[in-house]
Amino acid sequence: MYNYDKPYETQVLEQQGKKKHNEYIASIKWEILELENTPNSEAHQLSKLPSHQRLAHLIIPWQETYQKMQQKDDNTTATQLLKGTYKLLRKARRMIKNIYNLISKIRNDEWKNAKTHAIQTGKYGTIARMINPKSCNGPMASNFYPAKPGETKRYATNDDMERQEASIITHTTWMSNPPGRQNCHFLDLIHDEVGPCRVEVKSNKQFDITAQMKYLDGILDTKVNQEIEEHIKLAHRRLPKVF
Repeated sequence: MYNYDKPYETQVLEQQGKKKHNEYIASIKWEILELENTPNSEAHQLSKLPSHQRLAHLIIPWQETYQKMQQKDDNTTATQLLKGTYKLLRKARRMIKNIYNLISKIRNDEWKNAKTHAIQTGKYGTIARMINPKSCNGPMASNFYPAKPGETKRYATNDDMERQEASIITHTTWMSNPPGRQNCHFLDLIHDEVGPCRVEVKSNKQFDITAQMKYLDGILDTKVNQEIEEHIKLAHRRLPKVF
């Protein structure tokens, strides 16, 4: 372990007997400070873990508590059910608070690390945008219902309920998959004897009539209006550049 080929490995020596050493130190603390004044060894070890690992440890008991809240026992009385639910809710509230605080800490650490990196690399414009970000407008409610080419537009101007309904229908259409068989015309799924094995990228493939038929089960100008048609064609020209 001490020659040139095998340098001194401190990690091996640190791991040997580490568990017994921690148990011995914890027992001494219990004898001197008593059990009530000594932090739990598991909690102490958990506090030394990185933030993302601590978050995983906190989520597991929360999931177990949530599953207990979903369980129902027909043999329990209403009073017992209320008391048990109240205890679980108080426990879940503490867990959610701890998870929220840890997520906030992780986000703050990421922001500080990003700012430090921008300072070290001289990207002061990035720092300015981080400190004073531009205000962004939220999504606007739709004023009309989506319509196919040739159909009369139905405007949602009577009340807020109509605008909410029109917005939900519009965004559902945007977020759902197209009715065709192939979303990206330049990606081909290759099969072998077992099944799908890989995706072949053809970045130079044109979004022609054949690709439109596979994408929308029809020609674009017969399915959507001219504005949406231009947006779809532009997206299919730009998206292959990402790959």
